[in-house]
Amino acid sequence: MRTEETLDSEVSFKKKELEREINHSKKALEKYLKIPIKYFAYPKGFYNMKTMDEVRKSHYKAAFTMDEKLI
Repeated sequence: MRTEETLDSEVSFKKKELEREINHSKKALEKYLKIPIKYFAYPKGFYNMKTMDEVRKSHYKAAFTMDEKLI
């Protein structure tokens, strides 16, 4: 699982790497905490259409960034 400082370059991840990172992190947290993970926070607020699409596919209820608008 990556930490926040390494995830801030997610915008340049290849599709498969991004898919693996987002899905693996969610599953690992759910297994460790034994609760469903419903929300995603874009590390340091960085996101693009690729990351947004992958977060949607991972069935998060909502995702958060540092923007002051809806995305």
